[in-house]
Amino acid sequence: MGVQVQTIMEFLSESARQAVSLAFREAIYSRHGIITTPHLLIGLVKLQDGLTQRVLTHFQVHSKAVRDFLRQLLGFGNVLAPQRITMTVRFARVLEIGHQLASEAIAPAGSTPKAYIEEKHLLMAILQDGLKDPESVTMRALMKFSLEPQAFLAQVILMDGSDRRTSPRTYH
Repeated sequence: MGVQVQTIMEFLSESARQAVSLAFREAIYSRHGIITTPHLLIGLVKLQDGLTQRVLTHFQVHSKAVRDFLRQLLGFGNVLAPQRITMTVRFARVLEIGHQLASEAIAPAGSTPKAYIEEKHLLMAILQDGLKDPESVTMRALMKFSLEPQAFLAQVILMDGSDRRTSPRTYH
């Protein structure tokens, strides 16, 4: 993929930016000096009326239960007031996958459009990355609630209702 994470951050839609911000806050709240994919999933779960919440509701899973379980798995760190939060390699990879998904959704392969990464792209990236490692914290959380990753991914695509081949969604 090769796109720098800092560059990717510039292409986050408002909801994706909010999810990443919530993930950073979660890392600080849990006194971690690093930000991980589970922190990002917590950020997505906390988006009010977001796609992630709607998909969880479809599967009759409460978003708060997912958040609480992820927090339990992550535990609390020992960094009281981190001066800097470092992204894990997996977190950066998920951002890159999200960018790739957004780019593929609006342009033919090989071109480099200014694609806006939306909530769905981050969620799909987490799921795609997690499928490679079923023992990851994120996948363990989904399995705890009997959420089969492929079915969850299919529901994300179905509930989003578009593939955004034209322009990014406008947020107010």
